[in-house]
Amino acid sequence: MKLLFLVSFLLCSVCFSQKKQADLEKVITKDFTLEFDSNYFSRIDAYDKLVMLFIKNPQNGYVESLRISVEDVSKYKKMDLEYFSEIKENLLKDEYKILSKTKGELNGNKYIDFSFGKTTLIENNKSEFKNLERLYFHKSKIYKIFFGSSEKSYEKHLPKIQQVLESFRMK
Repeated sequence: MKLLFLVSFLLCSVCFSQKKQADLEKVITKDFTLEFDSNYFSRIDAYDKLVMLFIKNPQNGYVESLRISVEDVSKYKKMDLEYFSEIKENLLKDEYKILSKTKGELNGNKYIDFSFGKTTLIENNKSEFKNLERLYFHKSKIYKIFFGSSEKSYEKHLPKIQQVLESFRMK
């Protein structure tokens, strides 16, 4: 009886893990790959340099999404991750409140994360937004991964965003 229970448990575990794997959709472009939960996001490709992942069933009527884009900066001889992040920081300061700037490394590639927010009035209603942008520099290209959300939903979506960020690979 115990053996039958154990076999049933293992069989259910295998089926469940295969179901989980089936829910992951892979994005493959000439510049990068990543995976996302197709039950959580819907995908739109715009050329080979831009992929949009929209969070399904957003709250508060705000379109919450993850945008992955690649920009060739080879014509700028001084360009590297630090230099680009300084430019980005100066541009952000004009319109947003920078909440944090952190450096990290994933799969041997260095990145810089910006967390920033903004409060706006939309139809006389105060709306607060929070964003995360991760920057990579690889082979004379800037890779930008931007997550935009209402401040209320930001923390709720962050674990799914982190899964996508951890799956990101540059070619």
